[in-house]
Amino acid sequence: MVPPTDDPVVALQQEIEALRRRLWERECGHLNESHLRMIPDAAPVMIWTAGMNRHRDWFNQRWLAFTGRTMEEELGDGWTQRIHWADLQKFRDTYSTAVRARRPFELEFRLLRHDGEYRWLLDHGVPWTVRGEFAGYIGCCIDITERNRMEKATAQLAAVVESSEDAIVSKNLDGTIFTWNAGAERIYGYFPEEVFGKSIAILLPPGRAGEEDRIQERLKRGERVEFFETVRLHKSGTPIDVSLTISPIRDRNGHVIGASHVARDITGKKKLERQLEQRQKMESLGVLAGGVAHDYRNYLTGILGNASMVLDSLPESSPNRALLEDVVMAAERASELTNQLLAYAGKGQCRIRPVNLSEIVRETSRLIRTSIPQSVQLQWQLAEALPSIDADSGQIQQVIMNLVINAAEAIGEAPGTVAVTTTVQQEGNEPSGAARDADASPQEKMVCIEVRDTGCGMDEQTAARIFDPFFTTKKLGRGLGLSAVLGIVRAHNGALKVASSPGKGTTFTLLFPAGAAEPAKEKPAPLGSRWRGHGRILVVDDEEIVRSTAQHGLEGWGFEVAAAENGARAVEIFRREPARFDMVLLDLTMPIKSGVETLRELRAIRPDIPVLLTSGFSEMEAMRRFAGLGLSGFLQKPWTWTQMAEKVRAAIAKDK
Repeated sequence: MVPPTDDPVVALQQEIEALRRRLWERECGHLNESHLRMIPDAAPVMIWTAGMNRHRDWFNQRWLAFTGRTMEEELGDGWTQRIHWADLQKFRDTYSTAVRARRPFELEFRLLRHDGEYRWLLDHGVPWTVRGEFAGYIGCCIDITERNRMEKATAQLAAVVESSEDAIVSKNLDGTIFTWNAGAERIYGYFPEEVFGKSIAILLPPGRAGEEDRIQERLKRGERVEFFETVRLHKSGTPIDVSLTISPIRDRNGHVIGASHVARDITGKKKLERQLEQRQKMESLGVLAGGVAHDYRNYLTGILGNASMVLDSLPESSPNRALLEDVVMAAERASELTNQLLAYAGKGQCRIRPVNLSEIVRETSRLIRTSIPQSVQLQWQLAEALPSIDADSGQIQQVIMNLVINAAEAIGEAPGTVAVTTTVQQEGNEPSGAARDADASPQEKMVCIEVRDTGCGMDEQTAARIFDPFFTTKKLGRGLGLSAVLGIVRAHNGALKVASSPGKGTTFTLLFPAGAAEPAKEKPAPLGSRWRGHGRILVVDDEEIVRSTAQHGLEGWGFEVAAAENGARAVEIFRREPARFDMVLLDLTMPIKSGVETLRELRAIRPDIPVLLTSGFSEMEAMRRFAGLGLSGFLQKPWTWTQMAEKVRAAIAKDK
């Protein structure tokens, strides 16, 4: 007895062979015709026979049920009328060639089913003989429509997998790779023949072996791992950020036999996320620093203003002058620290004017020499006739000092060199990788300063963090120097790049847009004690120490002073006798009514009143908020006695 089989082609061949044996037995008289008719009708396939004239002369019941026609309608060439027109000629040519050669044939064609649908059939015919003579053909057909659809779907799926940008890998339950698409080749760098039969562990960075073990355990339980972000290794050894989705592969019985590993390269996405996170962190710290600076500068105003006022009133021979000078110097240095807190976020106080970068470096060099070890040699290569840049000279000095002192500290006590160079670069020649603010527009001409040292250098991990606020490699460092540098460069619409490697030193390259105007010489401010005024001034500030300091100073110059602790109180005082006031000293940030709201109400009462704005925020930020409101000047907190005298005098003189 022939064992059963699941292969339809083998089963068909077995049926044909059995039928041939029965036909032979019929000729021998062992079986009658009714028995022979019953056997093919019971077969699970469509069976036909053809005589020597090539025409089909018999069909089993399964064929007739498929076509929905009678035996008489199908006999001869009648049945061929239901072959799809596109397949008819191919069928005739194949059949005729096989008959002439007396050999088996097999072909696929579409035949119209009883319900009007064309179905793909696999037709297989073999010649049969009677007493050794060719007697015709016997064959059978099976419906392969669904098989063709599955093959087409499988081919389409394979094309999708192969064209995917994602890495699609299949592996068995011990992690052995057995498929590898083009996306995997692109992301991981391995050719398919390099990974077939190898463990997926070749993609794991050191220390992550346990991660794959945990994934395998989940797969064996039939669980799916979705959108798991991790790190894998490129063939070159470079780490890659990937998002993994790993799904179990099951057999027909539902048993897990392997897994599909789909990986998306998110290295670029993660880089953008880190940049966004850094920007948001700096913006948040900038808001915090702004609030701290506002309160801090109010207190410094009381210290610096009163100390400078008393200092100016003491004779040169007074032994207390040295003590007060130390107080003034300490307050000014504290103000510089506040400027650093604001500068790293690009919100520092800026007094923008045309300046020459080479001249600023020359001025700063005299201060730097005393701050670095004698073993460090300074080299200055400063371009002459350098175009001016629009900048705050004090902040640019701070940048230069920070970079040069850091460079000298990187060299240490051993002999070394710090070279400072200024040049001009045209658009498109700026160093690759320069960090430019997102809102900065490219300039045709850039002024460049480069600080290069022969120190210890930095690895990639350290270089990536040097601009983080409060990050430092120094034992006693505050971690504000380089973050302040970056903030100042961004505030000046500039670009910055760092190149460094361990043992080979570091180079900082800064570029600033060239300005149009020539640098102007500053006029020295006159001493407050040399000037006297008269009239009435309204001082508006929410800090009592600031109001008190301003009042003492103004009254010392001969003014009558009225003070208000907020905007609402100021409007109330001013409304009583607006004509008696000669000027208003107005704070920017106050409770109840802001400086802007207060100014508008004061101007509604008396449009021509001179207003001198004072604030711990930068002049640029303050003037932006008061744009179009006609301020008479700006007094930056913390201020000294002489600075206040100059600003008040200028505001009153401007009005007159």
